[in-house]
Amino acid sequence: MKRVLINLCMALSLLLFWSAAADAKWWIFGKSDAAVSIEYLYINQIAFEESDTQVLLFKEFLTSGMIEIRGKARASKGSIGAVKISLDDRKTWQEAKLSSGGSFEYQFKPEEGKAYDLYIEVIDTLGKTNNVEETHKVIKLTDQNIRALIKEILDQMAAAYMAEAPAAFMRHVSEKFAGDELNLDYAVRRDFTFFDNIQLILTISNLAIGSKGNIYVNVSYSRFLIATRSGLPLRDRGITEFIFVQKGGQPKLYAMKYPLIFGVSDPQNVATGTIVSPQNTPTLHVDDNGNAEVVPFEEARRRIESGADPAGGSGIAAPANLRVTGGLVGHFVDLEYDSPTVPAAGTYETVTEQSPAASGPWQEIDRRDWDTFIRLDTLDRTVLYFRVRIARVGSGVLSLPSNVIAVDNR
Repeated sequence: MKRVLINLCMALSLLLFWSAAADAKWWIFGKSDAAVSIEYLYINQIAFEESDTQVLLFKEFLTSGMIEIRGKARASKGSIGAVKISLDDRKTWQEAKLSSGGSFEYQFKPEEGKAYDLYIEVIDTLGKTNNVEETHKVIKLTDQNIRALIKEILDQMAAAYMAEAPAAFMRHVSEKFAGDELNLDYAVRRDFTFFDNIQLILTISNLAIGSKGNIYVNVSYSRFLIATRSGLPLRDRGITEFIFVQKGGQPKLYAMKYPLIFGVSDPQNVATGTIVSPQNTPTLHVDDNGNAEVVPFEEARRRIESGADPAGGSGIAAPANLRVTGGLVGHFVDLEYDSPTVPAAGTYETVTEQSPAASGPWQEIDRRDWDTFIRLDTLDRTVLYFRVRIARVGSGVLSLPSNVIAVDNR
């Protein structure tokens, strides 16, 4: 009996040893539940998750003519043992440079016109790997001039907009447009009901590729149109910013900043951010009723942020950039302002208001047929403040005031 017990104990011991050894062997070859993943991945600064299946890289932006693949791998247990890169649909593999923290990097010099089927395999020290299929991208290199390409797209968008062809315009807009693609489509169509004879001149002033592969484009513009509600011609000019993303190798509009060139009638839902306008440039603004006018940039922005109805819906373009152009202390002062419109004779008047303080109260001191030049005389010998408004003959409706200027007449 004792011998049987001893043999049984030995058998149990061997069984336990074999089981432990078997588990250890399975553990070495990946039986553990440890997950291997890639925290982030960039292909020449283009974020992997934001790029399409096909990644088109522009030769002019390659550093030393090289394509760089970099990222960081993570293992929930153990550590990363190796990262391998395949550029030929997994036929061959190359080792990426790996750091102790899981960061990896791989560079290669591409050939023009050749497609590279990229796959990335991450292996941890437990033998586990990532989902290699999820890392597939097709990389292509083009020597196409990105500035010329973006200019061509902007010109096509402007042409479609001026032709009031919303479908042709929206073909250049990303499905992931930041302000919502449907909002932009609606705003563009509404623009066409508020404006006639739209004319645009666009010039790229700067272009850069961002850290996520987005294409940031600064555009200066000059615009002319007829406000359908008032029948007035309006002009403005300025600088704004567009953001494009790559979709199947073709840049698509992703976001626009204020001031808007397209979708002007709904900036709250279309614009994503505002550019800085230190000169307070006259800017086109239209309210929900289609009353359009050109007002100083800061005033236009204030209306958008507050949701205020511009000038009670006067539809009269406000004067801008009021300034002193001459004069003689104690005798007269010459003022001049900018106007985006040149109204027909006898339809509008220029109204000058004066105040002893920049904040008012304001008193009308001069009214004359519309003119951008004003000469004022018989002024008090003190510091005076002036602003100008435009009045519609007959109705007496006034535009918003211009900027305020100070004149030292002592």
